[in-house]
Amino acid sequence: MKDPFGTDKFLSLDFDTSYGEAEQWQGALKNEEGADTVARERSGDAARTRFFVIAILVLFLILVTRLMVLQIFGAAENAALAEGNRVRSIEIAAPRGVIYDAKGGIVARNTPNFEVRVVPIELPRQKAERERAYRTLSEPLQLSPAEVRKRAEEKGLDYGQPVLIADGLPRENSVLLRLRATDLPGVVIQNNPRRQYADTDLYAHLLGYVGKVSAEDLKKDQTLRRNDYVGKSGLERVYQGQLSGEPGERRLEVDAQGEVIKELQSNDPVPGRSVQLGIDPKLQKVMHDAVDNGIKSSRRGLASGGSAIALDPKTGTVLGMVSLPSFDNNDFVDGVSQAKYKELSGNPDKPLFNRPISGEYPPGSTFKIVTVAGALAEGVVSPDDYLASPPSIDVGGAKFVDWKEDGHGSVNAARALAVSSDVYIYKVSGGFEGESDGLGVDKLGDYMRQFGIGTPTGVDLPDEQDGLVPSPSYKKAAFDEDWYIGNTYQMGIGQGFVLATPLQVATYTAAIANDGIAYKPHLAKAFLDSANKRKRTAVEPEPLVNLKVDREVIETVQQGMRDAVDSGTAVDLKDMPVDVCGKTGSAEFANETNAHAWFTAYAPCDDPRIVLTVMIEGGGEGSDVAVPAAKRIFESFFDVQAPSPKPSPGGGD
Repeated sequence: MKDPFGTDKFLSLDFDTSYGEAEQWQGALKNEEGADTVARERSGDAARTRFFVIAILVLFLILVTRLMVLQIFGAAENAALAEGNRVRSIEIAAPRGVIYDAKGGIVARNTPNFEVRVVPIELPRQKAERERAYRTLSEPLQLSPAEVRKRAEEKGLDYGQPVLIADGLPRENSVLLRLRATDLPGVVIQNNPRRQYADTDLYAHLLGYVGKVSAEDLKKDQTLRRNDYVGKSGLERVYQGQLSGEPGERRLEVDAQGEVIKELQSNDPVPGRSVQLGIDPKLQKVMHDAVDNGIKSSRRGLASGGSAIALDPKTGTVLGMVSLPSFDNNDFVDGVSQAKYKELSGNPDKPLFNRPISGEYPPGSTFKIVTVAGALAEGVVSPDDYLASPPSIDVGGAKFVDWKEDGHGSVNAARALAVSSDVYIYKVSGGFEGESDGLGVDKLGDYMRQFGIGTPTGVDLPDEQDGLVPSPSYKKAAFDEDWYIGNTYQMGIGQGFVLATPLQVATYTAAIANDGIAYKPHLAKAFLDSANKRKRTAVEPEPLVNLKVDREVIETVQQGMRDAVDSGTAVDLKDMPVDVCGKTGSAEFANETNAHAWFTAYAPCDDPRIVLTVMIEGGGEGSDVAVPAAKRIFESFFDVQAPSPKPSPGGGD
């Protein structure tokens, strides 16, 4: 019968299902070779399983560790990064304090300075889009697209802080750029005021200048920021903390393309405090012109520069201070060019050199004020003692001459100052043949220091020098030579190794004018509050010199300085309507081929309102060059016009 399911075909498949064949197959599985093969296969499977398990565990541990670092240890940093991706902080520069003269005129102001900066991380990621932005910026900035790209990408495209592309834009260019930059992500335009100085010939050495913060500045002061302008010299440097103020900040929420969504917070900047100087602008101009004329009219035209200082002896306030030649401090605000700096620094007349405080010179016969005061105070001589003042004296075969060929006859202390007798000073400083034991080098050094020589006065300007108080140990160390009496003689007349700055000479003159007390010189007279200009903090007088001498000593020196104008080396001032007490000086230098011309004085003699020191480098005789300059200055200060001077009787120191 036929199979109704058609299985006959299935059942007719060609394979052997007999019992015997099955037995053979089972036997083969049990032989030794087959067993080893199966064992090896099972062992390999187990090893692979263990490997995958270990790998999974290692990956899991790495993942857990990474999550801990991100979410626990680095939580604050990552939060800040995330915040930075959506918040832009824009610093608002604080207006720098203004500097005024004594009459309220502005000598250092702020002017608009529009800057363009980019935040590299907010620039378009697509190169073509960035290039379009650079082309848009290039025209108003007057830079090539390549230069814009170089500046924008210098720190890398992942840099998150604003990078300066250009500054000093005219206002119209900044307005145009603001319109164009509305669809330029990462571009920031802001006003960072720039410093501007007036009357640079008159004030450059005093004000100094500001400049962009340098890497060295950042190392010295951790509070500075890369976009700051800081004082580099002069008052700008000394009063950086008061003038700089505190910057403000705008925090803006931006989208992924850098477009501003909204303003989150705004803190206004706190302007710096303003500084008012004690310098009278009219007096400063007259001092400048008087010194300039003194330089030009100097003997043989050898003068290389000059300075003048006017002080209020009762407070130490600087009423005027001039250093010539000068320079334009505006050249330094944006960074002086290499060519310009080379021109200034290579000038043999040193226009960058601030002579009143940094110039160290032999003070010549103006120093006789110190020598006479010391000799009187130590009892070497009394005010009434007369000493012979011949044309010269001989000591050990060496001749020491007076400036006057026929000498001065017999003089006491006051007269010796009036006529500037060198021989009298030789005797009271180093001694001579029983007439005088002399003050001696050590005592003379002590009085130099008491009068303020050898240390800076502390005036509010940088780079003030000490001057030099010579001594036997100094000469031995510097020249490997012994000290001789001739060195003491030269020291007594302000020559030899003696060095003083013009400001130190003005200070020891102030000590005589003010009955033994001189105050620390200061240019700043008051600080003005940024919010309320009427709120002033005055600079209080600070005693600097306090002479420990009898009243008679000071009165004798004062009389000698009065006599110098009445009948001595400064008679060109005798016809002044105001009494002037002064001392001339001519200090030889450069192998005695020329002399620095000095004059230091105060007026009125009985109630001093001004101390004035004038020094013309290489000018010759003080009476010929420095006295006429001082006369013009006194006339301006007291608003008087003196009659034409009578010829000086013989000139001199």
